[in-house]
Amino acid sequence: MLARKESNAVIPHGVQQIESLKSVMQEAITRGLLEEYNPPVDHLFCKGMYARRNVVPAGMTVITKVHTREHICIVLYGTCHIYDQDGIRSVVTGPDMFVTKVGTVRAIYCATETSWINVHWSDTDSVDEIESQIFEETYDDYQRRLERLEH
Repeated sequence: MLARKESNAVIPHGVQQIESLKSVMQEAITRGLLEEYNPPVDHLFCKGMYARRNVVPAGMTVITKVHTREHICIVLYGTCHIYDQDGIRSVVTGPDMFVTKVGTVRAIYCATETSWINVHWSDTDSVDEIESQIFEETYDDYQRRLERLEH
């Protein structure tokens, strides 16, 4: 009989809070209390680089996917209240820029209309392929990716 290996990884408190918020939001969407919004994304490719830009209206809350690669984030304009995987709260007002570390997931409340650009290294111009390289849907998926890389 085969047994599934259990992960010893500890899920950070901030991740648990973000996943709870995401679950509540998804339930509210299912019940018709919230409307799901997927901001349009503009894509730009340059030799070895990929940039994605989006605009999110004021009053929206965004739950990001889990980032699997370090990359540059540039907030063009707007003010966001951010809660991250480590439980750290911050306010970012554009213009600003910072580095997003591997394993980052965020809950972002856009107090004003906000636009940002994320710049990633990439050797392809397929958005689907890039997204499979730079994101995981959940923190569990991210941890499984790390475990695969260890073996």
